[in-house]
Amino acid sequence: MTLPTAPSADSSAVDTQAKSFPRLNVNINDDTVAALQRLKSEKGLSATEITRRAIALFDLVERETNKLDKPGKLQIVDHDGTVRELLLLT
Repeated sequence: MTLPTAPSADSSAVDTQAKSFPRLNVNINDDTVAALQRLKSEKGLSATEITRRAIALFDLVERETNKLDKPGKLQIVDHDGTVRELLLLT
């Protein structure tokens, strides 16, 4: 999909047509819809941006916890220094 651009008098102008990206349609349950709506409201982000960030985070977690072919651990350190370990299902 390309977006219309304003005509340019300069024939050497940079091509400003938008790049076409693959589209993704997903089915999500009610809990996921509620989480998505909450994040959109609290963060002021689009569903697309939230999805991009979720995929990037999942990719990071997968890469970091599976280094050297040995499963790793994911820990969260709370503001008070409490460490919580997350169980990751494979």
